[in-house]
Amino acid sequence: MTTTHPIALCVTDLSANSGTLIRLFPTGSFVAVDGRPGTVSKNKLDHWVMDDAAAQRVIAKFQAQARKLVIDYEHQTVNTVKNGQPAPAAGWITDLEWQPESGLLARVAWTEQAKSMIQAGQYQYISPVFQYDQKTGRVLQLWHAGLTNNPALSGLGEVSARMETTIDDEEKSVSLTNIAKALGLPPEADEKGILDAIQARTDQAKATAEVQVVAEVPAQPPSAPMEVLHAMQAEIAALKTQTIQSEVEGLVAKGLQDGRIPTSLEPWARDLGGRDMAALKMFLEKAQPIAALTGQQTGGKEPAGTSGTPALSTDELAVCTATGVDPKEFVAAKAMHQTGGVSWL
Repeated sequence: MTTTHPIALCVTDLSANSGTLIRLFPTGSFVAVDGRPGTVSKNKLDHWVMDDAAAQRVIAKFQAQARKLVIDYEHQTVNTVKNGQPAPAAGWITDLEWQPESGLLARVAWTEQAKSMIQAGQYQYISPVFQYDQKTGRVLQLWHAGLTNNPALSGLGEVSARMETTIDDEEKSVSLTNIAKALGLPPEADEKGILDAIQARTDQAKATAEVQVVAEVPAQPPSAPMEVLHAMQAEIAALKTQTIQSEVEGLVAKGLQDGRIPTSLEPWARDLGGRDMAALKMFLEKAQPIAALTGQQTGGKEPAGTSGTPALSTDELAVCTATGVDPKEFVAAKAMHQTGGVSWL
């Protein structure tokens, strides 16, 4: 046979000095102002009981659930099935504590909204929802609780959300003191001072790291002095000139040797090669080796077919033959050159 136990909603108010530790049940026998539990049990049970045995049982079941219990507004967790309205949390019961002289107490973490409403006096009482033994009245299990302004139990004080120093606050204070000491700050340094000191050290560490990275970058080799650069440029230019001159000397020497360059034109050929190597090479490609440049083919007489032509030297005749220029035109150009005209050479 399955045994069922009734559920009760009972309102208690707690001391304003309790902070986040509030009282849910008084020690011993207690009844509600509306006569419960007698009014709901046909006087078969005239009181509830919270004693050591009941407290240990309630605490054991709470711990076995491994979760926090909700504190809502006006027991909306129970009423939501009927009215369909949401049941937001006003706070959470995080732990239970049995104090024989006071009763069963709960440690509560209020939401910011509930905290402000309690501090403003909009809510003053707590109402636990619990299961009890209908024969003995002993409380069996705490289900949840609700903020309310209609208490069933009176004379037990008001619920409070004052920001008093709790065990958590004391641990936090000790922790901040240790951090301040580690940072070289006075023990009384507040949270802002500690955060500023940490930020300053972070910025300093970042700056040091950036300097170290810059220091690790290999330095670029120093630029060569301008005088060294100019000397190198001059040396390169001299080598280039020397190479050109060497090539010109070779071309002129070969032209003199095979008769393509008359002796009288040797200075001109060197000058042309120094200024325009391509022009000198083109001249040598067109000029034909002429034996007359190394001896006289006519025995000192005027060559046939040149009667009436102004006398030309052997070298000049050789140039005309090599380049295909008519001797008369050569003479005319020579006369122009001698009188200040523009030379074709």
